[in-house]
Amino acid sequence: MGQCGVRGCEAESAGHMVLPGFTGIALETSACDEHLRRLEAGEDWILGDPDDPYDIRMGVDIPPKIISFSITERASRNDLAELRMALQSAKGPADITVSLDGEMQRSLLRVLGGGGSAV
Repeated sequence: MGQCGVRGCEAESAGHMVLPGFTGIALETSACDEHLRRLEAGEDWILGDPDDPYDIRMGVDIPPKIISFSITERASRNDLAELRMALQSAKGPADITVSLDGEMQRSLLRVLGGGGSAV
C-alpha cells in the first residue's frame, strides 16, 4: 500500500484518509495506523509542500502558533520597540521578546493585523 505520508514516518501505510483542504479541496493521503488514529482524533497537522500530499507534518514538525503579541516602545530609546509573543507548540508554551526599529514595527503590525496591540 506504500509508505505513511507523515514526514519522517517510515511505517507502511494502513490506509488512505481524506483531509479537509484549506482551499475547500480535500487532500487524500496515506497514513500508518498510529497517524490515522491521531488524524481521525483531530490532531493538528499542516501540509509542508502544497504539491506533495505525502508531506503531512504533525507534532514537533508544526511551527508554533502565535497565541498573543504586543509591541511596546522602550522608555530609554524612542526609535526602538519590543515585540513580545506568546507561542504554543507541541513542545509547550514559550515567550519571546525581540527588539524592533520603527519600520519593522509598522511592517509587523500590517502583517499581523488586529490580533495584537501597539502601545
